[in-house]
Amino acid sequence: FFLGMPTPMLSTLLLGSLTSRSWCLEIRSHRGGNTEATWLRGTQPVHETHKVSPQVHVNETQRVSPQVDSLREDGPQTASPQDNNPPSFAVLLTMYNSPQREGLYAERLRWWLANTTLPIFVVDSANRSFPKEMQKIRPFQELHFNQRQFLPDWNETQDGASTVAELASLDQAWKTFGKLWSEKFDYIIKVTAKYVLPDLESAMHLVHRGREFIFQDNAFNLHQEMPWVGTECLGFNSRHMGNLLQLLHKKPGYMEMRVASAAKAQEASYEQLPPLLIPKEFRTPRGAGDILWSVIQVHRHANKTAV
Repeated sequence: FFLGMPTPMLSTLLLGSLTSRSWCLEIRSHRGGNTEATWLRGTQPVHETHKVSPQVHVNETQRVSPQVDSLREDGPQTASPQDNNPPSFAVLLTMYNSPQREGLYAERLRWWLANTTLPIFVVDSANRSFPKEMQKIRPFQELHFNQRQFLPDWNETQDGASTVAELASLDQAWKTFGKLWSEKFDYIIKVTAKYVLPDLESAMHLVHRGREFIFQDNAFNLHQEMPWVGTECLGFNSRHMGNLLQLLHKKPGYMEMRVASAAKAQEASYEQLPPLLIPKEFRTPRGAGDILWSVIQVHRHANKTAV
């Protein structure tokens, strides 16, 4: 990130800095008019000049070192440039494809298939198939099941029912696709199927391998009395997703509270995405009735809001 260049301290030396987590660019201006630029890591020079290596900025309050050994197999992760080797990922769209919602979901699924080349998986807990035309756009993998089969006491009007239903969908998706996911992808990004995210792929190019969770920008606060992490877009480490789901099952409260609890307790490492813009025509109310207005008030755009 460009943090600006300071004023000259000596007539023969102009020192500016570009800082990330451990890099510094030293610029020396000599009396003859020549300029020399050298990248430094700590106190040791790096033999690359005039070349900026972008780094993802992760605040210390937003990067938690994992404490659960079972969730880690490859040790602590360090930040590194992602330009040429971004992590691989697939999108998991979660939905309850009831007759009242099938038009909305069909429109969103059509967008994901027609406007991206990302691997698409769909889990539908209403056990209702899609029109055959969807597979003609391009292939995707789908799973349909009846959530009541796994949740006999579930009542959609019950407080917290959506969390129970969402975990059931993630469990079934993991049991069905988990082996493939862990072999093919670094992350699985769960997206509530009522949303489309045109900027998701470019945002994921900034993410580093080895985190347990990838969190959205909106509705993120680990320091309030009731910690909360929005889960409309929620990424899982594909190798550890089964363990992460077990961890969430053990937590109390809503899905957003469970995820926040795991992060705040330093039980899983994570990284945050930048704000992800939702085209105006695809905005839709969440379960609480709001349409994510809180972020659009900060990140203004004529026709979009954000997750």
